[in-house]
Amino acid sequence: MLGATKSATTVFRACGVLAAILDGAVKDRRLPASPAQGVPLPRKVTKQRVYLSHTQMEALATQKGKSHAGPHTGVHGSPVG
Repeated sequence: MLGATKSATTVFRACGVLAAILDGAVKDRRLPASPAQGVPLPRKVTKQRVYLSHTQMEALATQKGKSHAGPHTGVHGSPVG
């Protein structure tokens, strides 16, 4: 089973592509009905989010300030502002 080795999102996308192809075959009257209809799909599992505490956030900001002297930079080190 594909769901045993792939994520729910991957399985959902693959089934969506297959369902679209089969729907086209139904529309062209090559199939009487789409066998993809009603197939149970795996559910996404939401992972517990981890947030920094106020102390951890302050320590991160302090470290970032010490290691990054000079003007603020954007993507790829380009100056901002």
